[in-house]
Amino acid sequence: LWSDAAKNVTTKPRPHSNLGLAWQRNQSPDPDVRQNELNRAEQHFQRALEIQPEFTKARNNLGMIYVERGSQGLDLSRYYQRQARQLKSKGNTSAAAAKQQEATEAKQQARATFQQADDTFRKVIEYNEEDFVAYNNIANMYHAFLAQWEPAYETRAIPLLHTVLDLSVKKGNAQWITHAILGDLYARAAGRTRGNAEKVSQFKRAEEHYLEFLARTKRYGHDKRQYASDRLASVRKQLGKLGQ
Repeated sequence: LWSDAAKNVTTKPRPHSNLGLAWQRNQSPDPDVRQNELNRAEQHFQRALEIQPEFTKARNNLGMIYVERGSQGLDLSRYYQRQARQLKSKGNTSAAAAKQQEATEAKQQARATFQQADDTFRKVIEYNEEDFVAYNNIANMYHAFLAQWEPAYETRAIPLLHTVLDLSVKKGNAQWITHAILGDLYARAAGRTRGNAEKVSQFKRAEEHYLEFLARTKRYGHDKRQYASDRLASVRKQLGKLGQ
């Protein structure tokens, strides 16, 4: 249906955007097939944006393609690193060095692709500064992927997630799961903090967000609520050790 529409309707972005989303959602387990799906999705999102550059739904989805490719690059880098360690353990140092170089190149490519995603999401915000999906996409990319290189990215994700909460509530589509994510980020920030006063402050912020999540999310599954309850108990244990 959307394929026919994309061929016949050349002045509207939605058919290409929806067809791109269909390819993006296929999620084939075969790596080669998945690359083809992503390539086809990218083509349609780009075509939608050629027709209407401010069509932010297509641009957000395009950014998620770059995030997925960046994640694939990280996986590839880890795979090469494992091979390098195995080769080194067998005394094959030259082959290990070559494989480590491949790992480095894969990681560099992944970083470049994540930057491409970041630029794409920020372009969405240029068109619509209240698009909470774009803020959420950037924040999730920061704490789920880029923080593996630099923990500071978790800190950078926090204000973005507060923006997600504010904007999503304003638009009547509250993203309460964000409270649980913020709880995790504040708890991890406390673990990296040396001064006790700052540790207490970070743990208390984590406690507040876990409590807010549990108070507002009756509709979420048991597993998510149980996770938040367990994390809340852990945070309170740490606060107890700090005399709180």
